[in-house]
Amino acid sequence: MRMFHSIESVFNDEIRILRLSTVVNFCFGIVGVAFAILSRSRSILFDGLYAFVISFFTIISARVVRLLRKGDNREFQFGYGAFEPLFIVVRVLFMFFMYLSLGVDAVRTMLGGGNRVELFLAIIYAAFSAASSLAFWMALRSSARRINSPVLIAEARGWLNDVLLYLSVLAAFGVAYLLRPTRLSFLVAYADPAITLAIIACMLPSLVKLFFSNIRDLVAAAPSQEIQDQLAAIIEGYRAECTFLGFRTYTEKRGRNLYLLVYIVLTREMPVRNLDRIRKRMIHDIRKWWHYSDCDILFTIDPSWIPLTTAAPEPETAPS
Repeated sequence: MRMFHSIESVFNDEIRILRLSTVVNFCFGIVGVAFAILSRSRSILFDGLYAFVISFFTIISARVVRLLRKGDNREFQFGYGAFEPLFIVVRVLFMFFMYLSLGVDAVRTMLGGGNRVELFLAIIYAAFSAASSLAFWMALRSSARRINSPVLIAEARGWLNDVLLYLSVLAAFGVAYLLRPTRLSFLVAYADPAITLAIIACMLPSLVKLFFSNIRDLVAAAPSQEIQDQLAAIIEGYRAECTFLGFRTYTEKRGRNLYLLVYIVLTREMPVRNLDRIRKRMIHDIRKWWHYSDCDILFTIDPSWIPLTTAAPEPETAPS
């Protein structure tokens, strides 16, 4: 089971962490561009520009969190939950375009004979960036898991990609530095574009996974089987008290929000007041398990009407 803090505390933590991430990314951008100019490295230049772009998207992330904080209104009667996966999908698409442009430029550079960089400066930059990114990723991952924030989870994955990126760059520049006095020194000119292509190859899989998981949220797909099983366990805990025959759940997930519809089939009629008391406790348990949930729990002793509530085609002849 997930552990949650109050919703207000979660939103405040998210905004504070996103602000810090924005500042850190912007600083990385400045340092990256400066080292790129000094070392004449296109891969480092890309990294600096990448950090500037990410800082811009982090600002938008904070805006998305503020929208979620508003809750529902007349225009968005189920809240702004869909804005979260939408923003992440847009961010990933932008990154795909950026990687494509970078990859094309790297291939052209390699075909043109490569380019020479100041390897010592490049190694210093890669080592400093790897250490800094690793420390920030560890802190951000801990916060993201603690408050179960999709925005911060996506942000943490971005920093993990940065760690892998810098370690790859450090290793590649280190190898190139060692090759300079050898007979393979002609390969040093290809190190910079080769590093760029390696970065793209390392970062694409996690972006693809992030893209498709948020596309599922956008099209209102059901959550993972693990989440559905945990919900069923909560409902099952009331079987003895309600003496119900069974239940059926319909769920969808949009960003951090879960939309739940639960049908419970009773063995006998019960006073509405009793059912309301049970419903209230059940919703309380569901909210304790998953803060961001909209619940509707219906009790019945005749389940034959339940299929009529779905969007399935109506039969040609009405049942007698």
